[in-house]
Amino acid sequence: MTIRGWKRHFGGRRFAFLGMIVFVVLAVNSAIAGRQRRYPVPETLAPIPTPIGVSGRRLFRFGEDECVVIRPPVELVGEVERQQYLGADEETDLVRQVLSPGNRWHTDPSRPEEQTTFNCASFAIGDVIGLSRADFINPRAVAFTNMQNPARVLLQEYFYRLETYPLAAVEWDELDTLESLGDDDVVVFATHGKDDEYVHLGKIAKVHGRNRMVSKMGRGPIVRGTIQRTAQEYEGRFDEIQIYRRR
Repeated sequence: MTIRGWKRHFGGRRFAFLGMIVFVVLAVNSAIAGRQRRYPVPETLAPIPTPIGVSGRRLFRFGEDECVVIRPPVELVGEVERQQYLGADEETDLVRQVLSPGNRWHTDPSRPEEQTTFNCASFAIGDVIGLSRADFINPRAVAFTNMQNPARVLLQEYFYRLETYPLAAVEWDELDTLESLGDDDVVVFATHGKDDEYVHLGKIAKVHGRNRMVSKMGRGPIVRGTIQRTAQEYEGRFDEIQIYRRR
């Protein structure tokens, strides 16, 4: 083969290889985008009175399962709530986790009322259906959620369960260092056999190789601390810890 022939041969293969790379990148990006958009268009339901005021409602259907998301009114936050979670030691305290301004869950620390419209379930799993700080996912089955647990519906649809730990058997130090857990795995404080109600939800964040739990505390801020320290806030209200991972 002549020099020109070799150049033509390898040049063609090079462009074919580059074309293959471009195709793979586009395919991956398309798959990611499709995964991010993989949720049904919600139906708008009539606003209803709830324990936190008259709230708008949206319904996401997944076959026979329904996920009702509400949009509650903004509530003012009292001074006691303003002073919660001001610790600095993540081993013993729940430390306020101030997210970057570009994060959809970021709130202005000087405006704590921005924290009152969403809850732990919205923060932990609301991304899968494109929710924001205006949305509240009730973690239990009640009348205004059509007697289905919206948090359970989303976990069933978009996640698989990695592990279940009976609370009485949890080795906290072992859970803190468990390498199989990863960033954004979802932690659920639950009652065994009672899928119509969850107590609290949060997400795993790896900090210096240790598993920390980041979660929204009621009407308060998003905080970070050990899983054990977070569990202490709900002592006596649940008996197992469930870990989920996005499909």
